[in-house]
Amino acid sequence: MIAMASILCYVSYSPVWLIGHLGISELMFSGLFGVNALVNVAACFAAPVLIKRIGNRPGVIVALSLMVLAAVVEVVLQLVGPEQGVAAGVAFMAPMMLLCVGFALLLGALLPVWRYRPLVNAPVLQRQCLAVCK
Repeated sequence: MIAMASILCYVSYSPVWLIGHLGISELMFSGLFGVNALVNVAACFAAPVLIKRIGNRPGVIVALSLMVLAAVVEVVLQLVGPEQGVAAGVAFMAPMMLLCVGFALLLGALLPVWRYRPLVNAPVLQRQCLAVCK
């Protein structure tokens, strides 16, 4: 939940921070965000392959480690990194890309669990539906 909240905050607040505070142009923002999207898509395709190779538990550990590392790097770069321009934008976006990779790995590790575990108990749901329809 925290990873999803971080990504949603990032998506909604990054234009304000990058364009409004750091002074990056809209075109540069689009380019940085596009690179992040490409990294995210590549991570989503690579996650199942990596998870199949290393297993679910190590995959979750790697994913969570990447997300914690992204948080630490983000804080450090905001404290001691560049304050204006493209360098500051890259310093903001790079840890977020790392967070997105960790999130993709986490979802990749959980996919086999979701695939084989039914979300609802079908016979119970069927009985409930029949009881309501009568």
